[in-house]
Amino acid sequence: MSMNRYLFAILILAFTSQVGAAQKAVMSFQAAKEAGFSFNELDQSYLSAYRRGKQDTCAFPGMQDSLMQTYKTMLTDMTAYFNDKRFEWGEPKRTFLRLYFNEKGELDYFFYRFQDLDEREEKRMKKLAGKFYKNYTFPMEAEMPFFIFGPAILKDTATK
Repeated sequence: MSMNRYLFAILILAFTSQVGAAQKAVMSFQAAKEAGFSFNELDQSYLSAYRRGKQDTCAFPGMQDSLMQTYKTMLTDMTAYFNDKRFEWGEPKRTFLRLYFNEKGELDYFFYRFQDLDEREEKRMKKLAGKFYKNYTFPMEAEMPFFIFGPAILKDTATK
């Protein structure tokens, strides 16, 4: 192999590994399990955003109220984005979310479970969530990557 081809191959490998690292994963818990994701392993690399009673082992010690308000605002902003793209929840949707962010507040993983989204709605929601989080930054930065999880109710923000 010539030196030029060798360098070209190294550049291609470096580029594709960077592209893969920058991708955001948006998937259901079931799809994550099937893809081999381990939440126990992820939780070793990400701090919980908050923990009751264990303030020294969380990303935002003593800031639970402002963290929850920021989280709610993020979900409202996401739903407003969906509504702008003509995706509407209709009735409020119950979900369970587990979101992983790097220390800069950029989303790494978005895992979800909805009880009543049909396949077409889920596919569109997943695509829109990926687009929303591509440019979204959680406004609170931490010293380490962190995750937020729990139930949520998502409802349309648009008025008719």
